[in-house]
Amino acid sequence: MIINFNTYNDMQAWPNPENDDIGIINSIAKSYTYDSVFGKWLTPNDDKVLFVTQNCADDVTSFSPSIEPNCYTTLGNIHSLITSLVINCVTPTDTKYAYSYKCKFTTPVTLGITAFSVLDDIGATVTWMGSAPSLKASKTYYISILNKLAIIAESV
Repeated sequence: MIINFNTYNDMQAWPNPENDDIGIINSIAKSYTYDSVFGKWLTPNDDKVLFVTQNCADDVTSFSPSIEPNCYTTLGNIHSLITSLVINCVTPTDTKYAYSYKCKFTTPVTLGITAFSVLDDIGATVTWMGSAPSLKASKTYYISILNKLAIIAESV
């Protein structure tokens, strides 16, 4: 069934949507499809992960990139001058769903990072599954965050 809505909130409030219902928000001419497995309205791109790259400037000692929900962000140009790496999770557009954050970065041969942290979408330090990481030189790290819980894996 095709359902026309005035706002996104009107669509969210629609009682008992059925699988594959199409919701069109007239004011922005955007369509969504209801997915009963996920229990939410999806755009054609919501089930895809966007690849993003953020590069650190060459002459800085502090790098504080922001990573978006449902994106896989590569943090590039992590160099030996960097002493502080603080990864920030951007606040999602709503609080109804769980959003995941994913990123990776490679440390330089000469590691200068002495302060490393990952902050959730309200600016609090994430809780690490297992012990908090201790970065090493010349390693690639993969981080996944869901519901303010983070997992980090180190390349071998």
